[in-house]
Amino acid sequence: SLKDSFVQRRRWGAGTLQSSRKYLKQLLRLAVCKGNRDAFDIALLYMGMYVQLVSLLPTVLTVAQLALQIRHNPAVGVQQAMGAGAVAMLGGLLVGVAFVFICTAVEKKADRVGLSTYLFMWLYLLSWVPANLLCLFTRPPKWVAIEHTAAIMIGDCEPHEPPKAAKFQQTKETGA
Repeated sequence: SLKDSFVQRRRWGAGTLQSSRKYLKQLLRLAVCKGNRDAFDIALLYMGMYVQLVSLLPTVLTVAQLALQIRHNPAVGVQQAMGAGAVAMLGGLLVGVAFVFICTAVEKKADRVGLSTYLFMWLYLLSWVPANLLCLFTRPPKWVAIEHTAAIMIGDCEPHEPPKAAKFQQTKETGA
């Protein structure tokens, strides 16, 4: 359910935040001083919640400006607010559709995606913002098992080779 998904995303967010607090400085040092791309990649992931928090500032300022405009000139202010809302919703829809299209194309699963996925992905993506922001200001939710009822067939899993280092470790450990 959407509620279970939200709780799970809060747990993931809390874990990301804990890791960020512990490792972000080291990762940034490695990325900047040593040019380590992997460290840079993980540092960007860990900075996601902070970026979301800062990105709310333009939204808050826009809402405040529209509220002042509505107070000063109600007809124009309401018209601008409706226009801004329509543009934001359309932009979110287009980003969500593009996200689903790219992901399903890369994973070669486009034939499994229904119209509702394309139409409502923006809402799912948008729900990450409050889930992540809550992690910044509240304790993580307690762990509760979430029943997984979706069926997956063995044919849905793509086999992949473990990295060469993993093969080496297996060989080293088994003596083969």
